[in-house]
Amino acid sequence: MGDKSQRDALIAGLDSERPLVREAASSAMSYLNESPRADLLLRHLNDSNPRVRENLVRALGRHRSNPEAAIPKLIEVIRTDSNLSVTTAAQKGARRVTAPAVIEPVMEALRTERDWTRRQQLVQVLNHERVRPGFTQDQEYRPLRVLRKGGTERTGPKRHRSRPDPAGAGPTTGIG
Repeated sequence: MGDKSQRDALIAGLDSERPLVREAASSAMSYLNESPRADLLLRHLNDSNPRVRENLVRALGRHRSNPEAAIPKLIEVIRTDSNLSVTTAAQKGARRVTAPAVIEPVMEALRTERDWTRRQQLVQVLNHERVRPGFTQDQEYRPLRVLRKGGTERTGPKRHRSRPDPAGAGPTTGIG
């Protein structure tokens, strides 16, 4: 699809009152020969129909002219949308972008996100074959450190404090 009149019809379809028209238009946005303008997609991401949101997130993830520009919005969708299909589409879209543009925004989101399902989706973005090569040897375990600590990075090994044995037999190492 590439005709300007077709593109204009799809854009008009996103504003339709009818959910099926919005769904069809949003689905077709991913197949345009030239990438739809990101602002057009972003403007409709609050649609009440989850299928429309999912299709728009897919189109945003396939944005060919400037895929890095979509990363902040895709991460926001992972963190805020209530529909699992929509957040999964955002996760897949974020994985399409190559490593350097993805690592820091996703790591930042991991530091503050508390919902376990959303955290798993963010880690899956980092674990994708297009993203993993972007980690240097020193950065390789950063996502694990963030996950273990529950949001903050640690630079050294976990330390265990001694604590008294409940049976009164003396201090234990705290491991176990």
